[in-house]
Amino acid sequence: MSIEQIVDVPANGKLTIQLPSSLKDRKRVKLIINDIEDTLENKISLLKAACNDKDFLTDMQEVNKDFEFVESNNQFTNC
Repeated sequence: MSIEQIVDVPANGKLTIQLPSSLKDRKRVKLIINDIEDTLENKISLLKAACNDKDFLTDMQEVNKDFEFVESNNQFTNC
């Protein structure tokens, strides 16, 4: 089982973790902490990288096809 969660670090630097019930009987779990660069420059850099990401572009094409289908069948009557 894998769980990912983004949390703000409090001033005291201490984080408390509540394990889900499915992991409470475990003797050991692996905890990985990654620093997040949450700056405008980093976000723009990630967006630029997405423009060349084959999987992202494929996903976006699928989303566009879905919207085209819905729009062509007048499915957006409540929007």
